This record gives sequence, C-alpha cells and structure tokens, in this order.
Amino acid sequence: MFAIEPQVKTLRCCLAALEKTDLTPKQADILAKVDLNIAHLLTHWASMRTAAETDDMLHHSLNNAITPLVGYVSALRKGMAGPLDDTQRTQIHLMSEAIATLRSEIKRLRNIAAT
Repeated sequence: MFAIEPQVKTLRCCLAALEKTDLTPKQADILAKVDLNIAHLLTHWASMRTAAETDDMLHHSLNNAITPLVGYVSALRKGMAGPLDDTQRTQIHLMSEAIATLRSEIKRLRNIAAT
C-alpha cells in the first residue's frame, strides 16, 4: 500500500512555517504555487485511488504532479527567489526530503507494476 499523506502533511507544515517568516514577493509567489501543486497532487491521488487505473498509469500521473514541486522547491533552495535565513533553509530542506520520499514511493510503485 502506498500513502502520500505523511509527506504531504510535512509539506503543508513547512509551508505554514515559511509563511510566518519574512519572505520576498518572489518567495511568496513560489510558495503559493507550491500550495496549489500540493492541492493538485492530493486531488489527483484521491481520484486515482478510486479509479480503476493500472499502477503504471498511477505512477505516471503522480510523477507528473510532483515534478513542479521539485522545481519550485529547488528554486527556493538555490536562492533564486531571494536569500534564505536559517529557518527558511531548514523548512526548504524538510520539503526537499518529503518530495524525495514521495518520488521514492512512486518509483517503488512503478517497480511493483513492472513485476
């Protein structure tokens, strides 16, 4: 069984913590996009869990939903939207780890589908 909820909860907690920090307008814009993509991922996950789709289709759809998150968090981590303080760096690091775990779970799903 695959669950994305723990990682999504981590992402949401990190977003909430980041929103309490002093963000540049670009950082705030990227975080709004991250929030929208998390909502999209959850919607996609819920619809896939109820649909009669193959594991391979589920893998592909979820991987596509996560790709923007990787880019947004990477841009923040690299300081492309402005410098990060220590608190922001910590939260971005936690978000990166949660996304890596999500990708690992999706890869595991793909491996199971291939067997």
